[in-house]
Amino acid sequence: MIKALANSKFGQALMAGAAATMTIAPAFAQTAPANQNVEAAMQEVSITNVSMSLDADRAAYQWAQNNPRGVAVPVHLGRDTTVPVQNIETILRRDFAEYGIQQVEFFYEDAGIGGSALAYVTRNQIYGPFALQDARSYVAQTANQQNFEIQQSLN
Repeated sequence: MIKALANSKFGQALMAGAAATMTIAPAFAQTAPANQNVEAAMQEVSITNVSMSLDADRAAYQWAQNNPRGVAVPVHLGRDTTVPVQNIETILRRDFAEYGIQQVEFFYEDAGIGGSALAYVTRNQIYGPFALQDARSYVAQTANQQNFEIQQSLN
């Protein structure tokens, strides 16, 4: 049976794959650090450039109370999010600036596995939460209400 398998095309391919695995596996093992925690490494990569808060919503609310002309953005950053944090901030800051809102501050919280969501927090309102892919479509509404409240001295 083994001889028949070795002589078949499938058997030859299987043995070639096993031989390649045996030669590659030791090389990979030498390059991988011992006891590497893969989940921690993935989290480290995704949050390298931001400071995580235990409660981004509370931090955003407190910031908004002290900055009545601004918009705070608590971001619940999911590990499946492929959009770099810098892109999220750059795009949303630009979008708010188009409506005259110059003060935009971001607060991050680890949302675990899954996608990301965020909200917009002003001194008087909380808008959201919104899925990351939908968040831009709510900038105009948030900014217009914030500008109205500033003009009417409501905040």
